Amino acid sequence: MRYVKNILMLVIAGALFGVSYALLTQKPCGEPLTYRIGEFDAKFGVSKQEFLADIAAAEAVWEKAYAEEGGKGTLFRYDENGSLPVNLIYDSRQATVDKNKVLSDKVDDTVASANTIKAQFDELKSEYESDKREYASLSAQYESDLAAYNREVSGWNVRGGAPRAEYDRMEQEKAALESLRTAVNAKADDLNSRGAQINALIDRYNWLVDSANSVVDKINQSAEKEFEEGDYVSDDKGQRINVYEFDGKTRLVRLLAHELGHALGMDHTQGPESIMYYLNKSTSLVPSADDLAALKAVCQIK
Repeated sequence: MRYVKNILMLVIAGALFGVSYALLTQKPCGEPLTYRIGEFDAKFGVSKQEFLADIAAAEAVWEKAYAEEGGKGTLFRYDENGSLPVNLIYDSRQATVDKNKVLSDKVDDTVASANTIKAQFDELKSEYESDKREYASLSAQYESDLAAYNREVSGWNVRGGAPRAEYDRMEQEKAALESLRTAVNAKADDLNSRGAQINALIDRYNWLVDSANSVVDKINQSAEKEFEEGDYVSDDKGQRINVYEFDGKTRLVRLLAHELGHALGMDHTQGPESIMYYLNKSTSLVPSADDLAALKAVCQIK
């Protein structure tokens, strides 16, 4: 049987966060940091209301932790004229994410088709193995009965021929042998037919696997660079959060929470589960011990 390759699975470790500091315009945690929606590109497929709700969810991550750690007041407040614009900027990064989503869906469809073929292959293979055992048994029986028949014919020929009764009996055995030979040949034809079906399924499966791997290669080629999903910038032009790409609500909320953390003055922390880790690779929206320590430090909570 021909070798069937394994379908590759695309695994993306995480997307890189960005941060740029030049100056801080206010004392962190001293009074609420006011934010607003700045540049907004509708090509992301979310409304301003939805985006604002996601910012609020990200804000709540730190507000809850701040209160639980003994902080007083609030850290953030939405204001249409707020000092911290949160920009949603659609560029080649999100375009690549969107393209890869379509390609990933294609991979999923192809893998599903391959799995269906695999299920058919398994069923046919089981039937083939059962028929093969039956064929081996029938063939062995035929060979054994034929050998016994031929020995008896030879014995009677040596003696000059068989009596009428024996001759008639052996003619019946000969007819039974012919019937058994026909059954053996029919089973062999059935085996060959199933074998051809199995090989056709293997060819189809391999073609689907090759197609899926080809698409995965395209995705990997476009994802070789770790894009910056977003960044926080504070310079002589002011402070701002820029969001460039995301592939789901949880990733977006984590990204926003991360950049809001930078806006408070927190730097990157250790641990892949941390919100302030430099890669957005977890799905947790609960600050880690490192996150809490960083929050307490910038807010001067003892």
